[in-house]
Amino acid sequence: GYGVSDMQVVCSDMTDRIWTYISEGRYYSSVEKNVYEQCCQAVAYLKDYLNGKTGGKDVVYTGITSIKQDFDYAAWGKDGKTIWKLS
Repeated sequence: GYGVSDMQVVCSDMTDRIWTYISEGRYYSSVEKNVYEQCCQAVAYLKDYLNGKTGGKDVVYTGITSIKQDFDYAAWGKDGKTIWKLS
């Protein structure tokens, strides 16, 4: 059977507490969505719709990232920008 040591915790979101758990190794990673890209796509499709353009894609992939211990949390979100350090 599987024991607690066989499991890895993956969550969704990023807070100071979640980052602490990731950096300590209690959580394996956090799955983050690209909110900026989601907003850009929504505005682009709304603009197209208002200008009479239809027939766009039904599904738009905006990307997700798995944040792990090597993530630069200190730089994340500074100056209104998200800085991703991906491996």
